[in-house]
Amino acid sequence: MPDFLTDTGEFTDEFRTALPEMMGDEHKDSKVFDDIPGIGALVKSHLDTKAAVGKKLDNVIQKPADGATDEVKAAYRAELATASGAPAAASEYDFFKSEKLPEGMVRSQETEDKFRQLFFEHKTPKATVLALSKVFEEIQTTGFNALMENDKVEAAKKADAEQKAFDERCAKVKTDWPGDKLPENARMSLAFINKFGSDELKAALKAANMYENAADLAAWVKAGVPLDTLQLFHAVVVETGLDAKLLGGGTPGPGGTGTKKTLYARTKAQLGETE
Repeated sequence: MPDFLTDTGEFTDEFRTALPEMMGDEHKDSKVFDDIPGIGALVKSHLDTKAAVGKKLDNVIQKPADGATDEVKAAYRAELATASGAPAAASEYDFFKSEKLPEGMVRSQETEDKFRQLFFEHKTPKATVLALSKVFEEIQTTGFNALMENDKVEAAKKADAEQKAFDERCAKVKTDWPGDKLPENARMSLAFINKFGSDELKAALKAANMYENAADLAAWVKAGVPLDTLQLFHAVVVETGLDAKLLGGGTPGPGGTGTKKTLYARTKAQLGETE
């Protein structure tokens, strides 16, 4: 048997040579003794390791045995949840909230409460919930901004299309009623409305001063008279012979005295105004 220790308690070279065979095939390549010069260092290393293992076990949440009661298992799960950072109540969760949301975007307290309860039921750590809520709000904000931008684009397209259609309709009216015919014929329609229209419509046209603004087609539409309706009223006046009677002219029809020029001149008088 070779000597293992020197007089000073250090391992001999003979011991180190024999050590791999003594440890067996499983540990023959271990380098654990390379930093241990002698028996004193070996004992200290053993004591340090034992103390560390004991300390580690003291901080370990022991898993219940297979036959543990439900109460023991529930206590184990609760201990794990607490150790992971789960709160004792759903209300203790903190959600990330930006200082300012995009205009028109609001948070839902109902949705937040549902998430709180869901996280609590799954014993989710508070730090995880805070991180998830930050990502969720960023996603929601990005999606909301994209939706608003899309709505703006669509609204602009719709406005452009409506303006184009209105401009085309105005061009058609001005083609049908060129020059002075536009205010003349529009005032005939105004006289018809003032005779047969609703009080609300007559009031709106009066407020818009439509007699003076008869050539302003946009004003007609804004006051509640679409351009098709404006032309329809004029056609009714002319085709039914109401032009002369309604506007104070002569006998309608062939041979009558109610010329359009006279009718136009008397429209203002019919409305109680003077030239």
